[in-house]
Amino acid sequence: MQTILDLIPAAGDNRFRPEPPSVSYFAGLDLGQRRDHTALAILERKVAPTGEFDRVAWQTLTSVGLRMRHLGRMPLDTPCTAIAEAVAARIEKPPLAGRTMLAVDATGVGLPVVDHLKSLKPPCRIVPVIVSSGDHPNWSRGVWSVPRRELVANMQIVMESRELAVSSRTRHAKPFEEELACFGTTSSLHDDLVFAAALAAFLARNFAALRGYRL
Repeated sequence: MQTILDLIPAAGDNRFRPEPPSVSYFAGLDLGQRRDHTALAILERKVAPTGEFDRVAWQTLTSVGLRMRHLGRMPLDTPCTAIAEAVAARIEKPPLAGRTMLAVDATGVGLPVVDHLKSLKPPCRIVPVIVSSGDHPNWSRGVWSVPRRELVANMQIVMESRELAVSSRTRHAKPFEEELACFGTTSSLHDDLVFAAALAAFLARNFAALRGYRL
């Protein structure tokens, strides 16, 4: 007679076929000022089965990893409308279309870019982020207020734990590494690339908190 133990997949059981990997994308847009470039970072988040089964939780174990898919800068003095249109055009292409959440730095001049992006209706979810000096992230009226030190700490975690992989062949990989070494310190003169990545990484690790909201 079959018991419930017979239903538990054994290690290496070929009859047990886990779900294929789940892939989603998280983008961060850092809007530059006169001396800083506007930067866009796009991370791929992949949840893949490990092949092991948790008999207590009764579920397949998975691993989560982030990989840099795009890292780019726009020329200085690019108009806000051109920035929004360039970002929307990139996200409209597969595999990003319909599978992307975009965090936009809405601090200072960022809100007009957010408004223009929304008017273009790109196939993604747009999350405005205002960098604050508070103690904790706060969601209010469709805008996420996040302390800068929270973004810095989160970026340090994903890099030191190797949760985020950045290939040396990635465009702007060298200046990204240089910015990362000084990120969050007073010696950081330019941090557009790493800040865009920090926005994307923060969203990738906290997006579940936004599922109940409509932007």
